[in-house]
Amino acid sequence: MVRLSITIPTYDRLAQLSATLQALFDDVLPDDVELVIIDNHSPEALEPELRKLQGIDPQRIRFIRNSANVGLAANVLRCFEVAEGDWVWTLSDDDPPIRGAVRSIMEEILSTGPNDFLLKFNSSNGGEVAERQTISDLESLSARCENIRFYSNLLFISSCVFRRKSVLKRLNVGYHWAYSLAPHVAMSLHAVLEGLSIRLVPCELVKHGRAPVGQQWNSTRLITGFTSLGDLEGAEIFAKIAMPKLAIGYLRSRLWRMMVLRFVAENERSPRFWRTFYARQSLLIGGWRGWVIGQLAWVLYWIGIMPVVRHTLRPFFESPVPTDYRRS
Repeated sequence: MVRLSITIPTYDRLAQLSATLQALFDDVLPDDVELVIIDNHSPEALEPELRKLQGIDPQRIRFIRNSANVGLAANVLRCFEVAEGDWVWTLSDDDPPIRGAVRSIMEEILSTGPNDFLLKFNSSNGGEVAERQTISDLESLSARCENIRFYSNLLFISSCVFRRKSVLKRLNVGYHWAYSLAPHVAMSLHAVLEGLSIRLVPCELVKHGRAPVGQQWNSTRLITGFTSLGDLEGAEIFAKIAMPKLAIGYLRSRLWRMMVLRFVAENERSPRFWRTFYARQSLLIGGWRGWVIGQLAWVLYWIGIMPVVRHTLRPFFESPVPTDYRRS
């Protein structure tokens, strides 16, 4: 019987993956723990090189190589398809675990109840899990996510341990919202809506450094992923409560710049998407503020569909990338 599956989705990062594996094998892996590596069709297969590493036991590793690159979010969701354990730790390839991390997870698993869906550990990448608490309703989760640091930690997959059978029932939800780069958050919302719980555990599992620029969350991507999940059926309260407070509280001094950036930062499809998004949000907010937001969205849409104007405005509205929000 496999109690815990440690799954590592990876793509073409042999050095980082090697360091993470070394850290895992520096600790003790119990017999009821399996280790699975899902290679997202790297240019060169990673398995032959990993088998040469000193200090690891290749017999304890199950290697899976996708026949094609399915993208970052889909490769994370593949973890739940291929795992065999009751619980799944989605460990990023560049987040070496701290000593005792597996033991901490196993101890928490022993005390879980039948309604526990996710064990959410603390992390210096966001954090804000300072005390044991069980979140079992959407209002409580929405209130916690008003703190952008907690939401950043919720995004961070390496601090997540999921009950596999409960995830599989909602895997279609994850794939549907994979574009948000936060499919695990969508599934967590769905689980809470159906009466399951998220348990907060105030200890860390991994150590990590500064992420490469191409893999960092900038504030546009962070809020985009957050607000898009408000479309989840039944989760309107999440969008109504947490999203406006988060946007206003964190971006108050940059709200106008952020609104413009959403229209001009991407390609020609972006203005259409954000016009629809802000039309919906203007209805949610209502009143004169909602009307103003709706009118601004139309103005920015007509600006955004002109490539020359979009490329001219983009440098003026882009902001520096924070270092503490990462794509896992």
